[in-house]
Amino acid sequence: METDRSAEMNSTSADERVAETDNRVAETDNRVAETDDRVAETDERLPQLSPRVKSALLWGLVGALAFLVLVQGYALLVDPLVTIVQGAAIAALVGSGAAIAAYILEYRIALWAADRADT
Repeated sequence: METDRSAEMNSTSADERVAETDNRVAETDNRVAETDDRVAETDERLPQLSPRVKSALLWGLVGALAFLVLVQGYALLVDPLVTIVQGAAIAALVGSGAAIAAYILEYRIALWAADRADT
């Protein structure tokens, strides 16, 4: 008799735990849905960059980082050329130049490559 009672209690507590877990899952799903809605609203408000601008900015980043790598390599092998602040400023200029050049030249290079492929 006592074993039937403990089995019934275990069954009830297991059912309660399952129900509690289901409630937690439902609450989590609701929170995720609310977060997704907020992210979608934020995405609609932010201006979208064109692929050409994104590409130019990434090339600018590549140019700035490449310059910093070269400066660091020179400092390790020979002697530091510039201070950290000067290096960052020059890297910003190099990156800006690379981004502007990429924006201007990307279309022309694509046309040139397409013409070469046709001939």
